[in-house]
Amino acid sequence: MLKLPKQLGSLLEKLISNKLRKEKESMETGDFVRCAQRSLPMTPDIRVQMTGEFRCPKKGEWFISGAIPEGYKAYADLTTPYYIGQLTRVKTVTVVKEVRS
Repeated sequence: MLKLPKQLGSLLEKLISNKLRKEKESMETGDFVRCAQRSLPMTPDIRVQMTGEFRCPKKGEWFISGAIPEGYKAYADLTTPYYIGQLTRVKTVTVVKEVRS
């Protein structure tokens, strides 16, 4: 195992915790993301909804990851924390509002 000097180790821990905190702040509970193609074939009415949990996903759970967030299904217990999601069916409704001047 690689041993780091104490100063470098604590700096690395701070950087990682700041990155995780910023990621947490950028996504909110209830946000919907599309499913990754490898986890579920593209279907316009299926999304993964954020539950607000940030932990290591268990086998069979959906989690959210990526620079452009997408939902993935965990095929085994993972050791890296991610946002947990749940598979949800959504309905898209288009609203047109006429504005008269």
